[in-house]
Amino acid sequence: MDKLKVYLAGGWFNPEQKKILDEIEKLLLKYDNLLVYSPRKQTQFKSGTKPTREICEIVFNNNIVAIEDCDIMIASTEGKDMGTVFEIGVAYQLSKPIIAIYFHNESFNLMLEEAAIGGVARNIEQLIYILSFIKIIGLKEYLSGYANSFRYQGLTE
Repeated sequence: MDKLKVYLAGGWFNPEQKKILDEIEKLLLKYDNLLVYSPRKQTQFKSGTKPTREICEIVFNNNIVAIEDCDIMIASTEGKDMGTVFEIGVAYQLSKPIIAIYFHNESFNLMLEEAAIGGVARNIEQLIYILSFIKIIGLKEYLSGYANSFRYQGLTE
């Protein structure tokens, strides 16, 4: 069975974002059916520095190619990072299934909610459940029969 190519979107620009992304990356490593592209791990410059124009173009283009090439996007919406929101939009436009991570009890953004056709994980246990489901029955079967049960059910902003 081929590995699913996962694009892991999410900000890492404050301690809470970093903590959640660390937790998700650690979890994804446990799944032998996943090949994960994490911009944080693959990027060519350190956040908070001033990269050259050439480095910016390389990073941007590499991330776009990785989104085009992925089978599914997992996106941490912690902190509503603008880059993550952009990546979700690109993935949605390319008809890539998206699983959003939203660990809060506040309202969730309507556009992100609708783009997350793979579901919204409200805690790490739900993400484990979704990933285990995908591993057992496959992505196509999960999307066609089970993903709707993980759609966001809370307040919308």
